[in-house]
Amino acid sequence: MLPSNEKLGMLWHMDIRICTKKEWENSYFTTKNTEFLQSWEWGSFQERARNRVIRLQFYNNKVFLGQAQAVICSFGRFFRYIYLPRSSKIPLEVFPAFKSFCNKHRYIFVRCEGVKVLDCAHESVVSTGNRQPKDTLILSLDEEGDTILSQMHRKTRYNIRLGLRKNLHVAKEKNGDVFWDLHKQTSERDGFGGHGKTYYENMLVSPNITQMTAYAGDTPVASNIFVVYNKVYTYLHGASANQHRNLMAPYVLQWEAIQHAKELGCTEYDFWGVAPKGEVGVSDEGLQKFHTLSWKGDHTLSGVTRFKAGFGGKRKTYPQAFDIVCDPVVYKLYKSAKHIKRIIT
Repeated sequence: MLPSNEKLGMLWHMDIRICTKKEWENSYFTTKNTEFLQSWEWGSFQERARNRVIRLQFYNNKVFLGQAQAVICSFGRFFRYIYLPRSSKIPLEVFPAFKSFCNKHRYIFVRCEGVKVLDCAHESVVSTGNRQPKDTLILSLDEEGDTILSQMHRKTRYNIRLGLRKNLHVAKEKNGDVFWDLHKQTSERDGFGGHGKTYYENMLVSPNITQMTAYAGDTPVASNIFVVYNKVYTYLHGASANQHRNLMAPYVLQWEAIQHAKELGCTEYDFWGVAPKGEVGVSDEGLQKFHTLSWKGDHTLSGVTRFKAGFGGKRKTYPQAFDIVCDPVVYKLYKSAKHIKRIIT
Protein backbone atom coordinates (compact mmCIF):
# COMPACT_ATOMS: atom_id res chain seq x y z
CA MET A 1 0.00 0.00 0.00
CA LEU A 2 1.01 3.64 -0.29
CA PRO A 3 2.95 5.18 2.59
CA SER A 4 0.77 6.67 5.32
CA ASN A 5 0.26 10.40 5.79
CA GLU A 6 2.60 10.29 8.79
CA LYS A 7 5.38 8.95 6.61
CA LEU A 8 4.75 11.56 3.93
CA GLY A 9 6.06 14.20 6.29
CA MET A 10 9.47 12.56 6.01
CA LEU A 11 9.32 12.61 2.21
CA TRP A 12 8.90 16.28 1.45
CA HIS A 13 12.41 16.37 -0.03
CA MET A 14 11.51 13.60 -2.48
CA ASP A 15 12.50 14.60 -6.00
CA ILE A 16 11.76 13.05 -9.40
CA ARG A 17 14.11 14.16 -12.16
CA ILE A 18 14.30 13.55 -15.89
CA CYS A 19 17.83 12.28 -16.50
CA THR A 20 20.33 12.12 -19.36
CA LYS A 21 21.75 8.97 -20.92
CA LYS A 22 25.03 9.42 -19.03
CA GLU A 23 23.20 9.76 -15.70
CA TRP A 24 21.08 6.71 -16.55
CA GLU A 25 24.01 4.51 -17.50
CA ASN A 26 26.05 5.53 -14.46
CA SER A 27 23.35 4.12 -12.20
CA TYR A 28 23.73 0.73 -10.58
CA PHE A 29 20.03 0.10 -11.13
CA THR A 30 20.34 -0.05 -14.93
CA THR A 31 21.81 -3.56 -14.94
CA LYS A 32 20.51 -5.08 -11.71
CA ASN A 33 17.55 -7.39 -12.35
CA THR A 34 15.68 -5.07 -14.72
CA GLU A 35 13.80 -6.30 -17.78
CA PHE A 36 14.40 -5.23 -21.37
CA LEU A 37 11.40 -2.87 -21.29
CA GLN A 38 13.44 -0.78 -18.83
CA SER A 39 16.57 -0.72 -20.99
CA TRP A 40 17.78 2.46 -22.68
CA GLU A 41 17.86 0.58 -26.00
CA TRP A 42 14.17 -0.29 -25.76
CA GLY A 43 13.37 3.33 -25.00
CA SER A 44 15.33 4.38 -28.09
CA PHE A 45 13.27 1.95 -30.15
CA GLN A 46 10.09 3.50 -28.74
CA GLU A 47 11.37 6.92 -29.76
CA ARG A 48 12.02 5.68 -33.30
CA ALA A 49 8.42 4.43 -33.26
CA ARG A 50 7.41 8.07 -32.54
CA ASN A 51 6.62 7.62 -28.88
CA ARG A 52 7.85 10.11 -26.31
CA VAL A 53 10.08 8.49 -23.69
CA ILE A 54 11.38 9.95 -20.45
CA ARG A 55 13.88 8.44 -18.03
CA LEU A 56 13.24 9.28 -14.40
CA GLN A 57 15.53 9.17 -11.38
CA PHE A 58 14.32 9.33 -7.79
CA TYR A 59 16.01 11.11 -4.89
CA ASN A 60 15.17 11.64 -1.23
CA ASN A 61 17.18 14.41 0.45
CA LYS A 62 19.57 14.15 -2.53
CA VAL A 63 20.10 10.43 -1.88
CA PHE A 64 19.62 8.37 -5.06
CA LEU A 65 16.86 5.75 -4.69
CA GLY A 66 16.29 4.35 -8.15
CA GLN A 67 15.14 5.04 -11.67
CA ALA A 68 12.58 4.00 -14.27
CA GLN A 69 11.85 4.45 -17.94
CA ALA A 70 8.43 5.77 -18.92
CA VAL A 71 6.43 6.25 -22.10
CA ILE A 72 4.16 9.28 -22.38
CA CYS A 73 0.79 8.07 -23.66
CA SER A 74 -2.14 10.06 -25.02
CA PHE A 75 -5.81 9.36 -25.52
CA GLY A 76 -7.45 11.95 -27.72
CA ARG A 77 -6.29 15.55 -27.46
CA PHE A 78 -6.81 16.13 -23.76
CA PHE A 79 -5.63 13.07 -21.83
CA ARG A 80 -1.95 12.37 -21.17
CA TYR A 81 -0.49 9.89 -18.72
CA ILE A 82 2.78 8.21 -17.77
CA TYR A 83 3.20 4.50 -18.51
CA LEU A 84 5.86 2.58 -16.55
CA PRO A 85 6.32 -0.89 -18.14
CA ARG A 86 7.57 -3.63 -15.81
CA SER A 87 8.69 -1.01 -13.31
CA SER A 88 9.50 -3.30 -10.40
CA LYS A 89 12.64 -1.38 -9.41
CA ILE A 90 10.80 1.77 -8.28
CA PRO A 91 11.05 2.27 -4.51
CA LEU A 92 7.72 2.40 -2.68
CA GLU A 93 8.58 5.75 -1.13
CA VAL A 94 8.62 7.41 -4.57
CA PHE A 95 4.96 6.96 -5.47
CA PRO A 96 3.50 9.86 -3.41
CA ALA A 97 5.87 12.23 -5.21
CA PHE A 98 4.35 11.31 -8.55
CA LYS A 99 1.32 13.47 -7.82
CA SER A 100 3.30 16.72 -7.73
CA PHE A 101 5.37 15.59 -10.73
CA CYS A 102 2.20 14.85 -12.74
CA ASN A 103 0.57 18.13 -11.73
CA LYS A 104 3.68 20.01 -12.85
CA HIS A 105 3.74 18.31 -16.26
CA ARG A 106 -0.06 17.96 -16.64
CA TYR A 107 -0.31 14.17 -16.58
CA ILE A 108 -3.55 12.80 -15.16
CA PHE A 109 -2.23 9.48 -13.83
CA VAL A 110 0.70 7.06 -13.72
CA ARG A 111 0.14 3.52 -15.01
CA CYS A 112 2.43 0.96 -13.37
CA GLU A 113 3.19 -2.64 -14.27
CA GLY A 114 5.34 -5.09 -12.36
CA VAL A 115 5.03 -3.48 -8.92
CA LYS A 116 3.84 -5.84 -6.18
CA VAL A 117 3.59 -3.66 -3.14
CA LEU A 118 0.79 -1.17 -3.78
CA ASP A 119 -2.67 -1.76 -2.36
CA CYS A 120 -5.49 -1.12 -4.82
CA ALA A 121 -7.80 -0.38 -1.89
CA HIS A 122 -6.07 3.00 -1.56
CA GLU A 123 -8.19 5.85 -2.92
CA SER A 124 -5.46 7.02 -5.30
CA VAL A 125 -4.77 3.56 -6.73
CA VAL A 126 -7.06 1.95 -9.31
CA SER A 127 -6.58 -1.57 -10.65
CA THR A 128 -6.42 -1.80 -14.46
CA GLY A 129 -5.54 -4.22 -17.24
CA ASN A 130 -1.96 -5.13 -18.08
CA ARG A 131 -0.59 -3.89 -21.40
CA GLN A 132 2.29 -6.38 -21.39
CA PRO A 133 1.53 -10.11 -21.04
CA LYS A 134 0.44 -10.81 -17.46
CA ASP A 135 1.37 -14.49 -17.81
CA THR A 136 4.40 -15.92 -19.55
CA LEU A 137 6.39 -19.14 -19.73
CA ILE A 138 10.00 -19.18 -18.52
CA LEU A 139 12.35 -21.98 -19.57
CA SER A 140 15.45 -22.40 -17.40
CA LEU A 141 18.66 -22.79 -19.40
CA ASP A 142 20.71 -24.18 -16.52
CA GLU A 143 20.66 -27.74 -17.90
CA GLU A 144 22.55 -29.04 -20.93
CA GLY A 145 20.83 -28.83 -24.29
CA ASP A 146 20.09 -32.56 -24.47
CA THR A 147 18.47 -32.46 -21.04
CA ILE A 148 16.31 -29.46 -22.00
CA LEU A 149 15.23 -31.30 -25.15
CA SER A 150 14.40 -34.47 -23.19
CA GLN A 151 12.11 -32.49 -20.86
CA MET A 152 9.96 -31.21 -23.72
CA HIS A 153 6.73 -32.92 -24.70
CA ARG A 154 7.37 -35.92 -26.94
CA LYS A 155 5.31 -34.37 -29.77
CA THR A 156 7.39 -31.18 -29.61
CA ARG A 157 10.63 -33.20 -29.70
CA TYR A 158 9.28 -35.15 -32.67
CA ASN A 159 8.43 -31.95 -34.57
CA ILE A 160 11.88 -30.46 -33.87
CA ARG A 161 13.65 -33.58 -35.12
CA LEU A 162 11.34 -33.82 -38.13
CA GLY A 163 12.11 -30.23 -39.05
CA LEU A 164 15.85 -30.79 -38.66
CA ARG A 165 15.64 -33.73 -41.08
CA LYS A 166 14.02 -31.48 -43.69
CA ASN A 167 17.34 -29.65 -44.17
CA LEU A 168 16.02 -26.25 -43.25
CA HIS A 169 18.63 -23.51 -43.24
CA VAL A 170 18.41 -21.12 -40.28
CA ALA A 171 20.00 -17.70 -40.75
CA LYS A 172 20.70 -15.17 -38.01
CA GLU A 173 20.03 -12.02 -40.01
CA LYS A 174 18.00 -8.85 -39.72
CA ASN A 175 15.65 -8.51 -42.67
CA GLY A 176 12.51 -6.46 -42.16
CA ASP A 177 11.13 -7.25 -45.63
CA VAL A 178 11.27 -11.01 -44.99
CA PHE A 179 9.63 -10.72 -41.60
CA TRP A 180 6.91 -8.38 -42.87
CA ASP A 181 5.98 -10.68 -45.75
CA LEU A 182 5.64 -13.64 -43.39
CA HIS A 183 3.82 -11.49 -40.83
CA LYS A 184 1.17 -10.52 -43.39
CA GLN A 185 0.57 -14.17 -44.21
CA THR A 186 0.32 -15.06 -40.52
CA SER A 187 -2.04 -12.21 -39.60
CA GLU A 188 -4.38 -12.97 -42.52
CA ARG A 189 -4.36 -16.69 -41.72
CA ASP A 190 -4.84 -16.37 -37.96
CA GLY A 191 -6.98 -13.24 -37.91
CA PHE A 192 -4.96 -10.74 -35.88
CA GLY A 193 -3.70 -7.26 -36.66
CA GLY A 194 -0.24 -6.69 -35.21
CA HIS A 195 1.93 -3.68 -35.95
CA GLY A 196 2.88 -1.88 -39.14
CA LYS A 197 6.03 -2.62 -41.12
CA THR A 198 7.99 0.37 -39.82
CA TYR A 199 7.42 -0.81 -36.24
CA TYR A 200 9.38 -4.01 -36.88
CA GLU A 201 11.99 -2.18 -38.96
CA ASN A 202 12.60 0.25 -36.10
CA MET A 203 12.82 -2.64 -33.66
CA LEU A 204 15.43 -4.48 -35.73
CA VAL A 205 17.76 -1.47 -35.51
CA SER A 206 18.26 -2.12 -31.78
CA PRO A 207 21.59 -3.78 -30.96
CA ASN A 208 20.04 -6.25 -28.51
CA ILE A 209 17.50 -7.53 -31.05
CA THR A 210 18.11 -10.82 -32.90
CA GLN A 211 16.18 -12.21 -35.86
CA MET A 212 16.24 -15.81 -37.04
CA THR A 213 14.74 -16.98 -40.34
CA ALA A 214 14.25 -20.56 -41.53
CA TYR A 215 14.65 -21.17 -45.27
CA ALA A 216 13.54 -24.06 -47.43
CA GLY A 217 16.07 -23.61 -50.20
CA ASP A 218 15.85 -19.89 -51.00
CA THR A 219 12.31 -19.52 -49.67
CA PRO A 220 11.79 -18.06 -46.17
CA VAL A 221 9.20 -20.17 -44.35
CA ALA A 222 9.34 -18.79 -40.79
CA SER A 223 10.99 -15.91 -38.96
CA ASN A 224 11.22 -14.88 -35.29
CA ILE A 225 12.36 -11.73 -33.51
CA PHE A 226 14.04 -11.94 -30.09
CA VAL A 227 15.46 -9.52 -27.55
CA VAL A 228 18.46 -10.36 -25.35
CA TYR A 229 18.89 -8.47 -22.09
CA ASN A 230 20.26 -9.27 -18.62
CA LYS A 231 20.82 -12.93 -19.52
CA VAL A 232 17.19 -13.39 -20.57
CA TYR A 233 16.46 -14.38 -24.17
CA THR A 234 12.89 -13.31 -25.02
CA TYR A 235 10.81 -14.48 -27.97
CA LEU A 236 8.88 -11.37 -29.02
CA HIS A 237 7.38 -11.94 -32.46
CA GLY A 238 6.97 -14.88 -34.81
CA ALA A 239 5.62 -15.36 -38.33
CA SER A 240 5.37 -18.24 -40.78
CA ALA A 241 4.40 -18.87 -44.40
CA ASN A 242 1.17 -20.47 -45.55
CA GLN A 243 3.18 -22.98 -47.58
CA HIS A 244 5.66 -25.61 -46.35
CA ARG A 245 3.93 -25.93 -42.98
CA ASN A 246 4.88 -29.62 -42.93
CA LEU A 247 8.53 -28.58 -42.45
CA MET A 248 7.88 -27.64 -38.80
CA ALA A 249 9.98 -24.50 -39.16
CA PRO A 250 8.52 -22.70 -36.08
CA TYR A 251 9.64 -25.63 -33.88
CA VAL A 252 13.11 -25.59 -35.39
CA LEU A 253 13.45 -21.83 -34.84
CA GLN A 254 12.55 -22.15 -31.17
CA TRP A 255 15.10 -24.91 -30.68
CA GLU A 256 17.79 -22.92 -32.52
CA ALA A 257 17.00 -19.87 -30.39
CA ILE A 258 17.24 -21.88 -27.16
CA GLN A 259 20.67 -23.14 -28.20
CA HIS A 260 21.74 -19.63 -29.21
CA ALA A 261 20.61 -18.31 -25.83
CA LYS A 262 22.81 -20.87 -24.08
CA GLU A 263 25.77 -19.90 -26.29
CA LEU A 264 25.32 -16.28 -25.19
CA GLY A 265 25.31 -17.28 -21.52
CA CYS A 266 21.63 -16.56 -20.94
CA THR A 267 20.01 -18.27 -17.95
CA GLU A 268 16.34 -17.99 -19.01
CA TYR A 269 14.28 -18.22 -22.18
CA ASP A 270 11.06 -16.19 -22.04
CA PHE A 271 8.25 -17.26 -24.40
CA TRP A 272 6.57 -13.85 -23.83
CA GLY A 273 2.91 -14.39 -23.26
CA VAL A 274 0.59 -17.34 -22.57
CA ALA A 275 -3.09 -17.62 -21.69
CA PRO A 276 -4.04 -17.15 -18.01
CA LYS A 277 -4.02 -20.09 -15.66
CA GLY A 278 -7.16 -22.21 -15.59
CA GLU A 279 -8.81 -23.04 -12.28
CA VAL A 280 -8.72 -26.83 -12.06
CA GLY A 281 -11.79 -28.29 -10.34
CA VAL A 282 -13.82 -25.08 -10.55
CA SER A 283 -14.80 -25.19 -14.21
CA ASP A 284 -12.94 -27.87 -16.14
CA GLU A 285 -15.14 -27.52 -19.22
CA GLY A 286 -13.08 -24.72 -20.79
CA LEU A 287 -9.74 -25.81 -19.33
CA GLN A 288 -6.93 -26.73 -21.69
CA LYS A 289 -3.98 -28.85 -20.59
CA PHE A 290 -0.78 -29.74 -22.41
CA HIS A 291 2.48 -31.04 -21.01
CA THR A 292 2.99 -29.23 -17.67
CA LEU A 293 0.68 -26.27 -18.33
CA SER A 294 -3.06 -25.63 -17.95
CA TRP A 295 -4.90 -22.52 -19.14
CA LYS A 296 -8.23 -20.97 -20.04
CA GLY A 297 -9.21 -22.49 -23.36
CA ASP A 298 -11.40 -19.58 -24.46
CA HIS A 299 -8.54 -17.07 -24.23
CA THR A 300 -7.22 -15.45 -27.42
CA LEU A 301 -3.75 -16.85 -26.67
CA SER A 302 -4.99 -20.44 -26.26
CA GLY A 303 -3.58 -21.71 -29.58
CA VAL A 304 -0.13 -20.19 -29.21
CA THR A 305 -0.06 -21.29 -25.55
CA ARG A 306 -0.38 -24.91 -26.61
CA PHE A 307 2.54 -24.47 -29.01
CA LYS A 308 4.75 -22.87 -26.33
CA ALA A 309 3.75 -25.29 -23.57
CA GLY A 310 5.32 -28.21 -25.42
CA PHE A 311 8.79 -26.77 -24.88
CA GLY A 312 8.47 -26.95 -21.10
CA GLY A 313 9.20 -24.24 -18.58
CA LYS A 314 7.25 -22.72 -15.71
CA ARG A 315 4.50 -20.17 -15.68
CA LYS A 316 5.35 -16.69 -14.40
CA THR A 317 2.51 -14.36 -13.45
CA TYR A 318 3.08 -10.62 -13.06
CA PRO A 319 1.14 -8.41 -10.64
CA GLN A 320 -2.00 -6.65 -11.78
CA ALA A 321 -1.32 -3.25 -13.31
CA PHE A 322 -2.68 -0.16 -11.54
CA ASP A 323 -3.08 3.57 -12.02
CA ILE A 324 -1.89 6.15 -9.50
CA VAL A 325 -4.52 8.84 -10.00
CA CYS A 326 -3.17 12.37 -9.79
CA ASP A 327 -6.24 14.28 -11.07
CA PRO A 328 -9.40 12.39 -10.01
CA VAL A 329 -11.83 14.61 -11.95
CA VAL A 330 -10.02 14.38 -15.27
CA TYR A 331 -9.34 10.67 -14.65
CA LYS A 332 -13.10 10.03 -14.45
CA LEU A 333 -13.54 11.88 -17.74
CA TYR A 334 -10.77 9.77 -19.27
CA LYS A 335 -12.42 6.52 -18.13
CA SER A 336 -15.78 7.68 -19.49
CA ALA A 337 -14.24 8.57 -22.86
CA LYS A 338 -12.55 5.15 -23.05
CA HIS A 339 -15.87 3.45 -22.26
CA ILE A 340 -17.72 5.40 -24.95
CA LYS A 341 -15.06 4.56 -27.53
CA ARG A 342 -15.39 0.84 -26.76
CA ILE A 343 -19.16 1.04 -27.25
CA ILE A 344 -19.08 2.84 -30.59
CA THR A 345 -16.26 0.74 -32.02
